[in-house]
Amino acid sequence: MVLEDSEHPLLFTGDLLHTPIQIARPEHPSNDDVDTDEACRSRVRLVEQARSRGWIVGVSHFARPFGRAREGGWAEEPSPNG
Repeated sequence: MVLEDSEHPLLFTGDLLHTPIQIARPEHPSNDDVDTDEACRSRVRLVEQARSRGWIVGVSHFARPFGRAREGGWAEEPSPNG
């Protein structure tokens, strides 16, 4: 789900992502995937959209749940509280 405002679109991934390595390698299956092929296709599509469009990504399973999908992997967003 993408929550959009004029400046900062935010992609909420639900259970699509479980570990930060999946940002760098979204085509690789996860033990948590019920439908491996569909999950991989969805991860590839959404991670690429997040990278190319500069979306902030919210992943509830990550220790630091807000960041960006970069070419080399996950880049945490700085905490608003410092």
